[in-house]
Amino acid sequence: ASTRLESNIYNNRLKEETLKLSLEDSANDALLVTLIKAMRFQRVQSKEVCEHLKNYCTQGIVERLKLRGCIHLFAYFADNLWDDESSIDSLIKQCLNRLVSSRKIDMNDENVRCKDISTFLWCCAQLNCNLSASDLQLIESNLLNKIDQGEFRNYVDQLVDSCLSLWTLGYKSRELIEETVNLKLNARFINKKDLRDLPKVESRLQVLLSAIRIE
Repeated sequence: ASTRLESNIYNNRLKEETLKLSLEDSANDALLVTLIKAMRFQRVQSKEVCEHLKNYCTQGIVERLKLRGCIHLFAYFADNLWDDESSIDSLIKQCLNRLVSSRKIDMNDENVRCKDISTFLWCCAQLNCNLSASDLQLIESNLLNKIDQGEFRNYVDQLVDSCLSLWTLGYKSRELIEETVNLKLNARFINKKDLRDLPKVESRLQVLLSAIRIE
């Protein structure tokens, strides 16, 4: 009982600190990400917090956030199944813009991690967002490029998750799925130290392959 009380106090403090954050001060942006990550980890869901975070999706503010800030915001909304259309559209636009710029050779651009794309796609699938065919092709191109660069070699689960989310969104890339299966098989032989992670990857991959067979 006392653990639950301490947890409730901590969870309420997370909400209070988030609601107190000043939108105007960009110095708070890193703290915002830390608070959202903590709330997601603690599974703190709050409509009031979502209403407050909606203010970060206005044009002037969302543009200054780093990609990871945008994705953490999106993920908190997805955890809460909170689908305010203007906020979600604003976040999707920002994330896609960063994906486009990441394909160009510019040292000033942010590094887009495999995890960023995987989480972004999970959010879109969770909230049943409508992405255009060109948006989905852009994401597929990014994923295939990262496979070519070897970036998914140690993160096969994130690639499987990305394929599952794309499938949920109605985008069925045979090339991506073949690459995913190949990477998964190679993981058995190359990444001996990561064998403990394979059951998780295996179960997700089985879900994906079952969906393909049903199709």
